[in-house]
Amino acid sequence: MATMAQMTLPAIAIGRYGFTLRPQGPAVLPDYPGPMLRGAFGQALKRVVCVVEHRDCSRCIVQARCHYPYIFETSPPKPLPTLPGLTDAPVPFVLDVCPTSYTPRPTPDAPLRFGLTVIGVRANQGLKYVIEAVSEMARAGLGRDRVRFRLTEVQPLDAAGGPAAGVRPLAELVAARVAALTPMGRVRVRFESPTRIRVRGDLQADITFGVLARNLLRRLVLLSEVHGDGHPAWDVRLALAAADAVQTEHRRLRWLDWARWSSRQQQRLRLGGLLGEVVFGGGDLGWFATLLAVGEHLHIGTGTSMGLGRMRVERLDAGSATEASA
Repeated sequence: MATMAQMTLPAIAIGRYGFTLRPQGPAVLPDYPGPMLRGAFGQALKRVVCVVEHRDCSRCIVQARCHYPYIFETSPPKPLPTLPGLTDAPVPFVLDVCPTSYTPRPTPDAPLRFGLTVIGVRANQGLKYVIEAVSEMARAGLGRDRVRFRLTEVQPLDAAGGPAAGVRPLAELVAARVAALTPMGRVRVRFESPTRIRVRGDLQADITFGVLARNLLRRLVLLSEVHGDGHPAWDVRLALAAADAVQTEHRRLRWLDWARWSSRQQQRLRLGGLLGEVVFGGGDLGWFATLLAVGEHLHIGTGTSMGLGRMRVERLDAGSATEASA
């Protein structure tokens, strides 16, 4: 049987874009800006595209063609045979804030930079609305003092974060990472933004490889069913059995509690997520290079539209426990 690294991903169009916002005065942003950016983006997107006075999507005659509900309040387009009973659908974008380059006090010389991964043909066709919404949210002001920003750059990005052009298939986007990760006997997975993974509704305080693989595969299936074409051509039962055989060699995880303000619910919501790293090895780990590379682009768990679940993968050579914890 072919390895998972060789198997075909579903047809999902991916556009990756980097945005640069320069403040027009002294600005103070949250230590983690994901919820702020998501909320401001959603409000701005509605202002940009909404053409009706009542502003109520549920009774709008153009809802099916409107980019706002499709991008920001996505509903399952139809009953999905692979996921019966699904009532919530993943939105077609992932916010990405690099923790090593983000500053909560941006200046014109150290601006606010973040990425958006736009998923699917339809969402990428609405890119002009996405860009205008980012520009609008910048003009409206961000942070506790509502400081105005100016959108100065929109840069298409390649798989490594460098300049690129055009929308690309997911399989093409992850190909270079799969090549870099294989052959893979041991791997370090770092969770760089708060990561919220649920199993049967319960938030997990630890992440085994089986939990990781199941959540990545479910996310990939959901995105491909709602925003792409079909689902991964893998033997899911065989894949998950192989995932459960992979061992945890080292873990260094901590739980970060934090809160965000919900404009819709008009209250602060307490959240939490895992940060840190886990080293996995053994079993048929090499099967999962494709799935791990997908996770780097699409994140994992809930809250990915706020930038949660950012993960980075590093192949490790056979070595000591000291190397694993480096």
